[in-house]
This record gives sequence, C-alpha cells and structure tokens, in this order.
Amino acid sequence: MKFRLLIIFLTSFIFFSCGATSIKTGEIRIKGSDTMRLMVKKLAEEYMLEHNEIHILVEGGGSGLGIKELINNEIDICTSSRDLEAEEVKLIAKKFGSIGISTLIARDGIGVFVNKSNPVKNLSMEELRKIYLGEIANWNAINGQDLSILPIARNDFSGTALHFKTRVLHGQDFSETVDIESNLEKLFNRVKSNTNAIGFSGLGYQSDCKLVSINGVFPFEENIKDLTYPLSRYLHFYTISPPSGLIKSFIDWVLSPKGQKIIKEFGFVSLYNFSY
Repeated sequence: MKFRLLIIFLTSFIFFSCGATSIKTGEIRIKGSDTMRLMVKKLAEEYMLEHNEIHILVEGGGSGLGIKELINNEIDICTSSRDLEAEEVKLIAKKFGSIGISTLIARDGIGVFVNKSNPVKNLSMEELRKIYLGEIANWNAINGQDLSILPIARNDFSGTALHFKTRVLHGQDFSETVDIESNLEKLFNRVKSNTNAIGFSGLGYQSDCKLVSINGVFPFEENIKDLTYPLSRYLHFYTISPPSGLIKSFIDWVLSPKGQKIIKEFGFVSLYNFSY
C-alpha cells in the first residue's frame, strides 16, 4: 500500500514538474491609445508565439489613461498617439527622477470621416477648424447638403482628440455643438448612421465611412512620410526609464522587420524601408 502511494506521489510530482515549464515566467502590461490597441494586441500575440514564456496584456482606454497609469506604476508600457504634455513630464520627473522615455514605433495620420452619402470630398484645415469650433454649422456652407453638421469627437483621454485640438483648433476646446463619445466604435457608429455627421481617428481603425482629403491631400503612406498630409504624427511607446530586459526585448521586436510588417498591415506607416 505504501509502495502504491509512493508511485502515485512520484507520478504526480513528475506531471507537475513537466507542466511547470509551460508556466509564464514574465508579464508585460501595456495600456493606452485606442488608435493603437488592435495593432499592439496583434504585435503582442505574434511575439508571444515566439516567446511562450512571456504574457503580454494589452488594453485601450485612451492615451491619457495610459499615461496616468504609467505614472501610477500600474503598467510597463503606455501606448500613446500624442506627445507627453508638460504637466505629465513634471509628474514623472517628480516621482521617478526621469522625464520618461519615448520610443517611436510608427507614423500615422488623423483621418477625417463623413457619412458615405455626404457629397463633400475635401475640407481645408480652416473649414475643419470652424466646424469643430461651431462657426460652420451647415454643410451647405462648404458645398454640401442643406443639413446641420453633427461633429463628433473622443473625450480628453484620447491622444487623437488632444492632438486634433493642438493642430486643428490651435489649442482651443471643442464647441458645445460637438458630441463626445467614449470610444472609436461608438464614434464611427454615429457617423455611419447619421448623414450629417463628421468624425476623426487614427488610420488604423477600419470603418464603413468615407475618408475625406484635407487641403486636397489624402493620408496616403507617401504623404504621411513626407509630412505633406497636415495631420501626420508619430505613435509612441512610453516607459518610465530606458527599456531593459523583457520590455526591451519586446520593443526591439516591434521595431524589427517582423513587427514593422504587422504595423503596415494595420494601415500605419513603418519607420523603416524594410523589404518584407
């Protein structure tokens, strides 16, 4: 009887010992930009296929939320579609004695979208500014239909919204006529279902809406690379200190040909001219 119990114990020990090799030995927590969320999730999935000892958790919520949680030391990497603001840099410096580290991983353009039935194909930066400041309220003022304009935007957790305010509104806030949505899915559903609506987002989010040109320029890859498109920008990975260990390994992989190929597949612009 004792011999049988010993065999069962040894068998169980061998089973759990063998199974232990599949237990994750490292975790990377990533949070921030909704623009980047699906792309970074795919990057993480592909990286974990090659490094099955690593677990990477990817969440959205907006660049601002990611930066907040990075400062609170709740995540390892913040994904952001905008630069850090001065107050955020001060908070990081005060808490960590660092100004934060930005790793550029891709280029992007903020696309402006309207309902498919809207005949408007192009907007100037000035027209776009006036729409979101409430100074142009009807599409017929810019060669469109006689319909009140329904401008839609993300909340201030969105890096895209803050970048838009800086570049388009010159730092001013949205008009009270602008409807605010909490995420991109809701924003695009509003544009898709309302003939008079207009919204904007990073190019990595696929939607069933019509992309318009800005100042006669579409956000095609070559126009983003040479900054001809007026709403071009960089996408960031932010860390508190220079990346090392598991975090550096993942970021290096994202910047490699394999990672940059995935970035291109999601509609963003690679930083490098790799041959894929």
